[in-house]
Parts: sequence; C-alpha cells; structure tokens
Amino acid sequence: MQMYKLINGNLVEAPVFFRGIMGYNVNIEEMSKDGYKPVIEVGEGEAFRYNERKDHIEKIYYTPEFDYREARRKAYPEIGDMIDAICKAYDGEPEELQELMAQRALVKSTIKKTK
Repeated sequence: MQMYKLINGNLVEAPVFFRGIMGYNVNIEEMSKDGYKPVIEVGEGEAFRYNERKDHIEKIYYTPEFDYREARRKAYPEIGDMIDAICKAYDGEPEELQELMAQRALVKSTIKKTK
C-alpha cells in the first residue's frame, strides 16, 4: 500500500530507507506512526485538491468554475496588435482596426458574462 504525507499541499511518498529501516515504505506500522497515510480519490473533474483527514488523505477531483474573464482574455486580440492597428487607423488605414474590433465583438458575443 502506498502511503504519503501532505506537506505544503504536495504529496510526499514514504522513502525506501528511513531511520535505519530498509523497506520503510512497505512497513505500514512505522509509516503510520510517522504520519504517513493512504490516499483515497473522490469526486469527478479535471482539477484536484488534497484534504487531509485523520486516517487518510483525500484527493478530491472537481470541475473549476468557468471564468469568462480569463476565457475572453485568451481569445481577444493581442494588446500590441490593437495598439498597432489604432496607430494605423490614426494614420488613415482603419482596415486592421476594423478587423480586430470585429474579432473582439465576436469574442464578446460567444463568451458570455457569468456571475
């Protein structure tokens, strides 16, 4: 049985050799005395977090909330491209800015605001 400690939010596996004991990582009694615990996986989703319990560590899977701001930020035109297009529009060449504004409008209409 694999045993772990939860240290600073990370799982740490028991070492093979510890305090003069070879095979420490299979000695459940010694590992338990030192705070090592089994990990039980629960939940569903692509993200996870750990929760330490008295006799085990839970690896809890979950689906993070959708963050429309981050999704929009990734889909919007690059800032440098926007600045360049604004400068070109100022000089009488508005086509690039119009394209980027259309891209921005499409992002806003397809990635809706949430609470």
